[in-house]
Amino acid sequence: MGNFMAAKLSKRVFELELSLKLLEKMRIYIYYRQTPTVELIGEMAELDIFEPLYFITECNARLKTSSNFTLEWKTALDNNRKKINLTNDDINQLADIGDYLGGSDVSGQISSLQLTESIIKQNLKDAKGINNKKGKMYRSLGFLLGAGISIFLF
Repeated sequence: MGNFMAAKLSKRVFELELSLKLLEKMRIYIYYRQTPTVELIGEMAELDIFEPLYFITECNARLKTSSNFTLEWKTALDNNRKKINLTNDDINQLADIGDYLGGSDVSGQISSLQLTESIIKQNLKDAKGINNKKGKMYRSLGFLLGAGISIFLF
């Protein structure tokens, strides 16, 4: 159980780092290629690196039958809350992308993505601190609990 809890913290750090890479790549595609939103999501979904962010693939699939990016982005995030290890705050920050991506000019989208990146970076810094403190504690408690149970049973 302790290892499970510690692994969950580590997975959150990994997914936040991956989310930052996603935001950066989206920003680059918008700035240099001026990629339309639906096409942008399709290109991100095709990249293997973002496979653990299940909501990208689902959003891409949903956009094949819908043109409402905001709705499909938020729905995909919401549908995958239990599959990913991000907190509700992390997910809400990512959900905000749906409100501005494709809804303003290139510079507005870039600025909004940069703001979201800075918030996610702070969340990542906090997650790393929590992982360092609580991860060790969870592993130690798991070991001690297991040792205690084995002593009790024998």
